[in-house]
Amino acid sequence: MAESSAGSVAQPMGERGLPFEEDEYRRRCASVKASMERRGLDVLIVVDPSNMFYLTGYDGWSFYLPQAVVLLATDDQPHWIGRPQDQYGATLTTWLDADHIRGYSERLVHARDGHPISSVAALVREARADSGRIGLEMDAHYFTARAFELLRLALPKAELVDSEELVNWCRVIKTAPEITYLRRAAKVASAAMAVAIETIAPGVRECDAAGAIVRAQYQGVDGIVGDYPAIVPLIPSQERALAAHLTWTDRRYEEDDVVNLELSGCVHRYHAPLARTLCLGRPSNDLDRLGHAVQEGLDAAIAAIRPGETAEGVEAAWRVALERNGYTKESRLGYSVGVGYPPDWGEHTISLRSGDTTVLEAGMVFHVIGGMWLQDQGLELSETVVVTERGSEVLTNFKRSLLVKESPMSQTSATRRDEVMVAQQGAPTSVGQRGHQQSHALGIADVDAARTRLSSFSSPTPVVAFDELSRRLGAQVVLKMESMSDVGSFKWRGALNKMLSLPDEVAKRGVITFSTGNHGVAVAEWAKRLGIPAQVCVPRDVGGAKLRRLRELGVTIDMESPDQESAAMRCDQLAQASALTVIPPFDDPDVIAGQGTIGLEILAQVPDVEVIVVPVSGGGLLSGIGLAVLARRPDVRVIGVGAHNAPAMYASVQAGRPVVVDESTTLADSLRGGLGAANRYTFNLVKDLKIEMAQVSEIEIATAMRLLFAESGLVVEGAGAVGLAALLGAKLDIAGKRVVVVVSGRNVDNDQISDLLRGA
Repeated sequence: MAESSAGSVAQPMGERGLPFEEDEYRRRCASVKASMERRGLDVLIVVDPSNMFYLTGYDGWSFYLPQAVVLLATDDQPHWIGRPQDQYGATLTTWLDADHIRGYSERLVHARDGHPISSVAALVREARADSGRIGLEMDAHYFTARAFELLRLALPKAELVDSEELVNWCRVIKTAPEITYLRRAAKVASAAMAVAIETIAPGVRECDAAGAIVRAQYQGVDGIVGDYPAIVPLIPSQERALAAHLTWTDRRYEEDDVVNLELSGCVHRYHAPLARTLCLGRPSNDLDRLGHAVQEGLDAAIAAIRPGETAEGVEAAWRVALERNGYTKESRLGYSVGVGYPPDWGEHTISLRSGDTTVLEAGMVFHVIGGMWLQDQGLELSETVVVTERGSEVLTNFKRSLLVKESPMSQTSATRRDEVMVAQQGAPTSVGQRGHQQSHALGIADVDAARTRLSSFSSPTPVVAFDELSRRLGAQVVLKMESMSDVGSFKWRGALNKMLSLPDEVAKRGVITFSTGNHGVAVAEWAKRLGIPAQVCVPRDVGGAKLRRLRELGVTIDMESPDQESAAMRCDQLAQASALTVIPPFDDPDVIAGQGTIGLEILAQVPDVEVIVVPVSGGGLLSGIGLAVLARRPDVRVIGVGAHNAPAMYASVQAGRPVVVDESTTLADSLRGGLGAANRYTFNLVKDLKIEMAQVSEIEIATAMRLLFAESGLVVEGAGAVGLAALLGAKLDIAGKRVVVVVSGRNVDNDQISDLLRGA
């Protein structure tokens, strides 16, 4: 759940008011000295302001003059050397003792007959290290050729060598407190981007938009105070948007302008960059096509980021997706970020490009920027991404697509391809009722946001090629194994996304849901992990395996209802009585968006997919995957498969409206339950997305379950096997196609499996 927005956010500050504890600075210095020893260095002269900050905490706008931090192998603290009037700033902002802070003569400032580097040479001589091997930051922005030549003359016995970004490489893996600052910087970046999009409009001057963005960057958000970023906002428009790094002019924006926006949040010098492109009017077909290609490529690259992958492997995922859409890009995809001072927020270490074989590790942070500057159009999409223990997490949080802002005069009723509008009827509802807004524009941005929330809790579920079935059917069949999730089904995604979206004070009061099993298990599991009180209303005939799992989780179980619809009514009654929040099993924007993350994973894992087959009951899974996939790949066929004995969605689509159907006992018990009398989302999404529908019999479901067990040793519940059953029953035209079948769950009674294997 989100950090509180009340007041200022507590900072992980050290005892002396520094960003980190003294022990952390000592650890960093020890790490750098160990690297010095491996390279045979007796002295390291650090002039990069970011490295000076990293080792000492020094933070002042004094880098326009020579300054340095000197590490001696024989000293337990670094030495800070700078202009005399900046000495007190070093006293205030570093952890160093007074005798490790020294100023050079004021007469050396901008003098032709002297240079501040002489004070650095004097310190080295005092330490009797002037005949040793001395590392220099040869490629640092603030180390001049004159400084090097004078240092060479002042230390004639020393061996001066390039340290080759030694400190920069020690900075690459971030600690938990560093990632905390990066998260906060990402919040500032996202807020500044929102201000940019709100401000930029026809008639507004570029310089005024820049002023609003800078104010947002410094002012911060939710009690988080912003710092000055290493790079000013880059906001070129019109033909200037074809260039990558232009700033602003006094030009006024015009209708149909394309504006590239690259900015960053900065908190305690830690940067989280973010880039988007805004179109002031309906984009051209070429720009829209480029936007979707870059969006798909960026999604693929982010999905590839995980420990053990290489930097060039991430770039390759981007390149493959880009080339599939007819584009190429020679420049790098991104780079490592963290601490930064002007003129750059990059760390000058890892680049996401072909040839960089650096293996990714948890704690690395990247600015992944899908920037394309062609002859007639330019477009940028970027995110700040941290490598986690099991994958990656996108820190920035803003709609990831080409952004369109139309004036009232130019707006039409056409629905944008990446957004499906679902109108809710009635007044806003409160805690204790289903839903939470009067109207909701459910789109791909909601799915992207859900993926960001969920990424730190679980890695993508695997895909498994089913070679035997592929040969039999004459198609390439891949199984998307949602059954291998922690809770044994896909349901955790929607449940967790919904709970993470709740304000803390609401979550603390507790949640309640109704379920035929899997959704209830998911809510119970994640409520327990998050420390949220939970209740589950289930029909009396719920499956034994799911009921046992609920009891193991210690959740409060209500079994007063004869069927799913009655359980839903019971849930609402209990929610109203106890001010609990309902976590709907399917018909809810946050739940749908959570399930939609499966679609994004499929596109990243099987980029050449042509058909996706999805189990369907109430439609949360089907509508979420359809929404995500068709926004990015409208050429893909998405097919929903239900059971003949639980035909609610199939019958509703045939009727053109939600209908009540009779249900019978089915092996796919998780697919039982209607759409609900007040269905607001899933039916309209399935209908508007024109998703195909199919049904399978009990015999076909049993056959698929047996095949999965016999051929692959996979135990799958009936609902999870309906997609495969449709393929085996020749219900779908898939010959020669690349097909992904979603296996939705594994929660099945042992007795049922035994009966199936005996042919009962």
